[in-house]
Amino acid sequence: MTAYETRSHIGPDGRLVLSVPREFANTDVRVVVEPERNGHPAFPPGTRLPDRTLNASEWRDRLLKSAGSLPGLPDVERPGPDDYDNRGDW
Repeated sequence: MTAYETRSHIGPDGRLVLSVPREFANTDVRVVVEPERNGHPAFPPGTRLPDRTLNASEWRDRLLKSAGSLPGLPDVERPGPDDYDNRGDW
């Protein structure tokens, strides 16, 4: 038995109807759903998907490279212990 690949469309209800050749009847299979690179808004034309996963140091380097790259966002300050409302007056 060989692998079988097909293309399909998932409807707005999130359901996928999959028909496979009869030779797969009564067989356990592994199903992988992978959006086509040019068929989904998350993957516009020209998007390059990663070829591999990043290790910890590569993730850290990528995070540090992108940190502060959105200057339009306001700074967020963590309140100190005395900055909370005093709700004991209720």
